[in-house]
Amino acid sequence: MNLCEDIINMITEFMTLREILNIKKLNKDMYKKVKILYFGKNYIEDKYIIDNIINKFIDIRKLYLTNINGIKNINNLKQLNTLYIDGNCVINYNA
Repeated sequence: MNLCEDIINMITEFMTLREILNIKKLNKDMYKKVKILYFGKNYIEDKYIIDNIINKFIDIRKLYLTNINGIKNINNLKQLNTLYIDGNCVINYNA
C-alpha cells in the first residue's frame, strides 16, 4: 500500500459502514484499495449483516461485537489481530 491508501484505510475506522461502502463504489480502483479494516464499532448490531460482512471483507483487523449471539465463524479473518467482545456475545467455532 502507498501512503494515500494507508491514510484512507485509517480514516475508515471512524466512518460508518455505509460511508465506507460509498467510497468503495467511487470507482474500481477505490474498490480494490479501500479495505474495511475495523468493523462493529458504531454499527447496528444485526448478526446476519455482521456474518455477511465478515465473510465478504476478510481484511478486517479489528472486530467489535456487542450483544450478538450466533456469529457463525471468524476463522476466515486471517489478518484479525484485535477482537473486542462485550455483553452477551457468542461465536460458534464449530461452523
